[in-house]
Formats: sequence, structure tokens, C-alpha cells
Amino acid sequence: MKKKLVVLSAVYTIFLGSEQLNIHSAQATTNAHSIDDKYTTQSHPPTTENNNQDLKLVFDRLYNEGFTLGQKDGYEEKLYESFNKGILIDKSSEEFRWFEMGYTVGYQKGKRQKEVELQAKQEAERKSGEELGFDQGVEDYKNATIASNPQNYPNQSKDWNKGFVLGYKKSIELMDISIKAKKEGFEQGKTTESINIPYIYANEDITKKAFEEGFESGRKEQTKQLNERYIKQGYEQGYELKTLVIPEDVPEQFKPAFEKGYNKGVNSKKKDVIALGFNDAFIHVGYQTPQEYITSNNTTLKEWHKKGFKSNKDADHLRKQAYQQGWKIGEKISIPTKYEQNKAAVAMYKHYYQLGKAKREETSAKIFIGFGLLLSIGSLVGYMTLRRKKIKDLKSIEANYENKAS
Repeated sequence: MKKKLVVLSAVYTIFLGSEQLNIHSAQATTNAHSIDDKYTTQSHPPTTENNNQDLKLVFDRLYNEGFTLGQKDGYEEKLYESFNKGILIDKSSEEFRWFEMGYTVGYQKGKRQKEVELQAKQEAERKSGEELGFDQGVEDYKNATIASNPQNYPNQSKDWNKGFVLGYKKSIELMDISIKAKKEGFEQGKTTESINIPYIYANEDITKKAFEEGFESGRKEQTKQLNERYIKQGYEQGYELKTLVIPEDVPEQFKPAFEKGYNKGVNSKKKDVIALGFNDAFIHVGYQTPQEYITSNNTTLKEWHKKGFKSNKDADHLRKQAYQQGWKIGEKISIPTKYEQNKAAVAMYKHYYQLGKAKREETSAKIFIGFGLLLSIGSLVGYMTLRRKKIKDLKSIEANYENKAS
């Protein structure tokens, strides 16, 4: 009964256990003297050295036992759970104090360990939710489906959902800033060759990347514009068939663009001159060198023009076709679709159609003359006069066409 009272007294004392943390050494020394006094009644008391060693072994054993049980109870948050097992019934009050000291320290350590683990778990859940919320926010931003109130996940913890909302809102804010960062990067790229990311964008990967992408786009745009400028300058020089001379102010990296433009201009000039010769084949039956080429004495232009003229294999065929249509009675003019947009071909076709039509009328007149023996001489003379006038007019039309075409 006495020992039970001691246990109950100890339970009350442990509530003040936190105060015991700083008296570990003092208690060990005091209790060592108490036990030393207990053994002085023996007929053969041990030496001081042996006595201290025995006390230390007893103290360490009881302290460690108490510490182990206290750490377990503290971690499980079950205060004094181990005292219900009657493990202290056979211990003296001094031994109980040693045990109590270990239990108090162990309980606090177990409790702190549980708190640290719980905080780590909550932080891990919050971080996990924040990462997913951030990714979801970026995706919604790109798809223009931003949620004013981010979704709640009932199957996740409270800390996880807090992290999700935080990450979602953070990503939306960063995406807004990244738009501005990309624009500024673009403008910087158009004016400078070396990137200089402002501090406000450099600390976040998403804004830093946006600025870098904008800068790269700006550099490409600037390069494109300069490339087009020097191609145009080279083209103008080449089209005029001048000797290739790259201006000194053209940067080294754009010299190939200037040369490209020059070659393109030369080829374009050649194409245009050949096309001119091709069209002239519709105007002139025989080849005629343009006066401007004769004046400039440019053999290259003459060769290209003559090449174009000779490449026209359709001109003679179209003349015959147009003439035959004009010859036939009731046959309307029908210009081939291939040449409907070629002014020279259309003019030629209409001219030879009229020639054919005039020839038909002339032939009809001759046939009429064959039957004119039945007519009076006066009527015959009048008709012949009219016929000669038509022939004269026809020749005049053809001469005028040649003059205009030339």
C-alpha cells in the first residue's frame, strides 16, 4: 500500500517533468549520497570508487528505461501510458526518481519528434499541392480557362489543398508578368545583340524563360529585317546589271544576303527581257532589235531578247488561226484562253482576224464579179471602184498595226 502511494505521488510529480530537464546531474549526485548512506550500515561497506560505479550503473539503467518508455508515450501522445502497467511497484522512491527523470526527458523528445514529423508531412503535402496547382495554373492560362476559385480536392488533405490554391494563384501572377517579360525581351532583342535580363524577371524560371524567348524572337526579327533590306539593295544593283559591289557599311553576316539579292535581280532582269522578246514575236513577223538595246550596245540584253523572240513557237500558229476564223462566215473571234491576258497576243489575234474577214469579203466580191456579166457596165465599174477602196483600206490597217507595234 505504501508503494502504491509512492506511485501516485510520482504521477503528480511527472506533471512538472519539464522542470526536471535541468537537474539531471544534480539528482544523480544527491541520490548517489543517499544510497551511499544506505550501505553504510553493512558490516563490510564498499569502497567509494566501487560505490560510485554501482550507483552509475543503476542510474543509467533506470534512466534509460524511463527514457525509452517516455519517448514512446510522447511520440504516441499518450501521457503516462506506461505507468498503468505496474512496472514501478517494486522500485524504491530513489529509483523511481531516476526512472522519472528519464521518462520526462524521453517524453519531451518523443513529442518533439512526432511534431517534427507531422510538420514535415504537412510541408510535403503543401509542396505537392503547390506544384500541381502551379502546373494547372500554367495550363489554364495557356488555354484561357483560368478559374477564379481553384478546384478543391476532397480526397486530399487540408494542407495539400492550401498548397494547390497558392501554387495556382502564383502561376497566374507569373504568367501575367511573363507576357510583359516576353515583350520587353523582344524589344531588347531588336536593338541589342547581348541579352540583359532585368532583376525582376531573373529570379523566376518562368519569367526568365519568357524574357529569353522574347529576346530570341527579337533577334530573329531584327535579322530578318536586315536580311530583307540587303537583299533588296543587292536586287536593285543586279537588276540594273551593274558590277557587283557590296557597300562597306553592309555587316559581314549580311554580305551573302546582298549577293543573293544581286543574283536574284540579274535573273529577274533576264526573265523580263526574254518575256519582252517573246511578246515582240506577236508584234513583228521578223526579228527586230529594240532601239534602246542598240543605243546602249548591251550584247547581253540583245541575246536575251532574241532568245525570247525565238522561243515563241505559237505566234505563227495564232496568226493562221485568227485569219481562218475571220475568213469563215459567221465565225466569231475566239482568242485562246492561254493568251487572253497577253495584250500583244490579243492585239495580233484581232488584227489577223480582221485580215481574214477582209479577204473573205474580197473573195466574195470576185465571185460576184463572175456573175456580173449580167450586170450593166456602169454597175460593174461602180463595184470595182468600191472593191479597190476596201483593199486599199485593208492595206492601210495592216500598215498602221505594224507602225503602232513598232
